[in-house]
Amino acid sequence: LLFSFPFHSSPLRGNSPIVCERCGEVCRGEVVRVKNTHFHVHCFTCQVCGCDLVHSGFFHHSGEYICTEDYQRLYGTQCDSCDQYITGEVVSALGRTYHPHCFVCSVCRSPFPIGDRVTFCGKKCVCQQCSHSLKSDKPVKVHGPSYCAGCCEEIKQGQSLLALERQWHVSCFKCQTCGCVLTGEYISKDGIPYCETDYHTQFGIRCESCNGYISGRVLEAGGKHYHPSCARCARCHMMFLEGEEMYLTGSEVWHPMCKEAARLERKLRVSVTQNTHDPVTSSISVSVLSGIGRMILKEEMKARSGRHDNDQWGSRRSSRCSSKETLNNLGYGSVNGCKTVCIYPYEDLMVSVRGQQRLPSDVDRARLERHLSPEEFYRVFGMAMSAFDRLAQWKKNELKKQVRLF
Repeated sequence: LLFSFPFHSSPLRGNSPIVCERCGEVCRGEVVRVKNTHFHVHCFTCQVCGCDLVHSGFFHHSGEYICTEDYQRLYGTQCDSCDQYITGEVVSALGRTYHPHCFVCSVCRSPFPIGDRVTFCGKKCVCQQCSHSLKSDKPVKVHGPSYCAGCCEEIKQGQSLLALERQWHVSCFKCQTCGCVLTGEYISKDGIPYCETDYHTQFGIRCESCNGYISGRVLEAGGKHYHPSCARCARCHMMFLEGEEMYLTGSEVWHPMCKEAARLERKLRVSVTQNTHDPVTSSISVSVLSGIGRMILKEEMKARSGRHDNDQWGSRRSSRCSSKETLNNLGYGSVNGCKTVCIYPYEDLMVSVRGQQRLPSDVDRARLERHLSPEEFYRVFGMAMSAFDRLAQWKKNELKKQVRLF
């Protein structure tokens, strides 16, 4: 449900303002309400792929909001006949699942009568009447007596199961360990059936993250196994998609981009600490990010032109901002009298869908990305500012649109 509040007023829940469930900030303007929770419009996104959920369907699973496509891929049940995901009523037989309209005889295409005997042959389900007409390269004794693989008694009239290439009385198809009758899903090993609990206890694989047993889809990296929903980046906490590259560090998994960003942050902190203890640097350093800000500025200027290679931080002529190109490519902080660029959090610079968000008064609306810190710039764009500056203008604008800084 999407509704609006006046920009200068905050919606109240009792005596306290309503805050966004995702970012924790106070909700103003357009707000999405889901049951008793509220979100900013730009915060209500899929936890897996980050797509917008305001105008699309979504599922709520384990406290997370996930788009339909990712939910079905991670948690959905596929029909064993048509391979489509099942929503609504489901039919289960011998651990396989079907749409009700897909669970029909593979020969005559008729629905199975309730209580009728069903013969499974590979992926085919055949009714009792059509099972006598099945042909095989090997001679099959169709009308002779059948014996249960569990009790070795003859299977007479009534329901029976065909599982593990053998026939069973329904009451004889049991877990080898606990002896419970297997009416739903089961797992076999070496031709012996087990219930899911006992199979995992004896042979199961545990998730490296939650330590729970894994059944169904599994993500493997470096010999470690994860539930698809448990494999999350240690930095951005987003799920890994199937086939996506991941970086292992001890028990943590990272996106390569996030690992590089973390490395740059550590390097930045070390550099700032060193500059703080340097009496010469600290006496002249009034810029926002001290030495790192100037070093990035130098790299950007060298990428644009090679005229300042002999100066450590650029000549006085460049400090006068003699050309529009030089002004546009200044980095962080103030250098030799040029205008200081203020640094803001990414969330404060994002432009809303309708462009109604109030930006800080001192930002350059045409170059919002210049107000990001170096590490946050890398996290948002996946590259350093020097690499961003070397892109064509149309490419820059496209990337800025994608991250709502345009």
